[in-house]
Amino acid sequence: GGYAVEAGDMLLQHAFGTLHRKQVWAYCDPGHRPAKYCVYALGFDYLGDSLYDNHEASVYRVTESGWQASKLRPAFDRKREAIRCLRNEHPALFNDTLQAVS
Repeated sequence: GGYAVEAGDMLLQHAFGTLHRKQVWAYCDPGHRPAKYCVYALGFDYLGDSLYDNHEASVYRVTESGWQASKLRPAFDRKREAIRCLRNEHPALFNDTLQAVS
């Protein structure tokens, strides 16, 4: 999770800073918990599930202000919030080991 979030921060810096994007979208397999954790830790909001390239996908979006606000929070708080969001979105993805973190 740590390297993926750091890499995601660099990609979002490029998207918002260099490319001047207003928002960034993310898609991942609905059962891919590490990817979901990463997008939540980066400040993305879950928008629901949809088809993407003829496959079921979870859809997320982050604005520059949402990403900047998430970066102001301590890393531990970002991680805890990501786990809370995961638990709320898909409780069936969770096992007992992650519940101990929050």
